[in-house]
Amino acid sequence: MNSLFLEPTEEDRQTQNCKVHKGCPLIFYEVQQRASHSPIVCAKCVTQNDLQGRNLMIIEEILNCNDNSVFQNWPIIEDKSILTEYKNILEQADLRKCPITILDQYFDNLQQKIIEKISQCKKKIYVDIDNLFITRDGIKDIYNNVSQKNYFRELTQDFKNGEEESFIKIQQLIQDVNNKCKENSQTLTKAYNFYKNSEFALQLQIPNLYMEDMLNIINQLQDWFLKGFQVDSSTQFQRKKYDYNDTIKEILSLVNNPTNFCKDSFLKKLEICLQKVGPALPRIEPNSYLKEGKERLDFTVLQEEQFQIYEKSIRNIMNIENQIKKISEDKVKNSEIFENVDVLQKEIQSNLKQFYFLSQRQFTEIKQKNKFEIDLTYKCSFQKSKQDGFSQSHQKIERNAQNILEITTKDSGWNVQSHYDTLINPFTKYRIVVQLEPYSSFQQSYEFNIGIQKEKSCNNQWVSSSPYFFSNTSDCKFEHATKGLALCNTQIKHDKKMRQLEFQMCISEKHFLIADYPEYSNVTTATEEQLNDLDQSKNYKLGIEIKSIQKVKILKFLEVSSFPTIQ
Repeated sequence: MNSLFLEPTEEDRQTQNCKVHKGCPLIFYEVQQRASHSPIVCAKCVTQNDLQGRNLMIIEEILNCNDNSVFQNWPIIEDKSILTEYKNILEQADLRKCPITILDQYFDNLQQKIIEKISQCKKKIYVDIDNLFITRDGIKDIYNNVSQKNYFRELTQDFKNGEEESFIKIQQLIQDVNNKCKENSQTLTKAYNFYKNSEFALQLQIPNLYMEDMLNIINQLQDWFLKGFQVDSSTQFQRKKYDYNDTIKEILSLVNNPTNFCKDSFLKKLEICLQKVGPALPRIEPNSYLKEGKERLDFTVLQEEQFQIYEKSIRNIMNIENQIKKISEDKVKNSEIFENVDVLQKEIQSNLKQFYFLSQRQFTEIKQKNKFEIDLTYKCSFQKSKQDGFSQSHQKIERNAQNILEITTKDSGWNVQSHYDTLINPFTKYRIVVQLEPYSSFQQSYEFNIGIQKEKSCNNQWVSSSPYFFSNTSDCKFEHATKGLALCNTQIKHDKKMRQLEFQMCISEKHFLIADYPEYSNVTTATEEQLNDLDQSKNYKLGIEIKSIQKVKILKFLEVSSFPTIQ
């Protein structure tokens, strides 16, 4: 065992010499003590055993320490950097006063400033007191002045005494007062409102609330000291500047929700009342008053026509609930109530459809105004019609490697039909370019029909039975040629240049057109008479019916703000 680990003898302790290194004084403590190791060592112990300086304390330094001394490595703690901070604090000259002295100065200064501020406030108010308040005597003076009561009394006394001119003067006074009717009304009303405001102000409700706020701030100051110098989140100086007018606006907007049907006169009175107590109103943050997970419904964004539809629908729903309640309570024994509910439900459906119709129109107008063009070529989707079994089994609808939608048939001998899977927006302008690839043996006999059908007819009628479609057959409904020849004309209906076509439509504008693309050399349109019965409030779908065409490619599917001009 290394002799360094031997305990010093009594002689060593008395001579203060190292037991291992004879004659060497013990000058260090090794404070990071290890098992069987003497904590008191000499200089040779340090060098021969490679002891770390951070683990050593000089004995003489301990003997010479005072109350402000801090050792760099004593006591033993995890983070010794805190000892350095203690050393900086205790070994520097202390120029600060004790807490009581500092706080006495602070509170004396605070008290003085508060007293001075209150004194200044009183002086400013008192200087302007006549403009801020009106007393009962003030009201009396205004009334006496406007009514000319004393003069009226003098003239009346003269009249009673029989003075000749008094009657004329009284007559003149009455005329003058009548002429000043509006002016006098305004003066008396203004003075009355001034007096009522003065009465309200002198109840000191608002000043007392301000006083409570000031006392609460003193309490916050006290809490800051007593609760570990932590600033509460509600402390006034941490808030943004609070304008109570924002709170008033928020309250008025809640009350003035269109569903409350408040009169303007009531809202004006409410605003006047809120302005009076404005400074006492707590801050209302937007949405802070709402139930969790709810968002405020702002009906002011609706147009008047939309809101009326909404109102009617809600009232119908309420009526339905009342009728159902009667049924559940067994208060009605006849079938009339069931008929009423059925009528109300149909009205709700009609209202919702009308609401959606108006929204469509509004949105489309915005798109057209801003000249938006939406390209749905790579997003549009078609569905197989359930009109017959062949439409389900003998056609395939999918996108090719170029992401172009293709409608492919499996047999040349049967009609098949498909539909655009989204309802047609009656206010949207559509441009659709299709490419036809007929079977090789039917180059001069294939059939192509494109048009719109009512939604309910898509799966039980052919496009070619609709009143609104183009065709290259003799059954075509739209066959008015505005340029070149009509699509159904025998001279061009199977021509190769008529196998790439652009179909245009806008139901609200009653615009239907088909032409060879991109030349537009043969243009066919619908006439005004053919569209007289087109009801734009109904739901329509775009349909394509084909026979002996192997493939139809949807090359373009666009929603546009305007149609191209065809020369």
